[in-house]
Amino acid sequence: GMVDCSVCAAAPGQPWMRLTLYFFIAVAGGLMVPPTLRAQHQREIAAASVHGSSPAVGPMLAGFPVAVALASGLWGVIDSAVEMFSGSETGPQFKAYLVIVVASGLGTALHHKLWPHQVIDNLGQVSLV
Repeated sequence: GMVDCSVCAAAPGQPWMRLTLYFFIAVAGGLMVPPTLRAQHQREIAAASVHGSSPAVGPMLAGFPVAVALASGLWGVIDSAVEMFSGSETGPQFKAYLVIVVASGLGTALHHKLWPHQVIDNLGQVSLV
């Protein structure tokens, strides 16, 4: 919500500029994944070395803004691209989203056929928080 409001306020009526802003938000989130996961892993190791201790909350909470940046950035890129190519009317946008969903499903099925047990089996295990 807050990311979308900020991007829309920064680039009202400019889908190309919103796409660019969302892209940079997604990249920033992506760049923060490795250090966030590393910090979470180090805290888990430290907690495991002290019997009965639980991992520190800080690194776990740090994963939330990273996940927000990734999710809002990537969805924002998709939404902005759809608006750029389809305009602001609902009918053409619906068709564009339908094409994206069908293409994603076919791509996932093809990937699963070529490299079994790498996408669909692990889909529910993806997590930063």
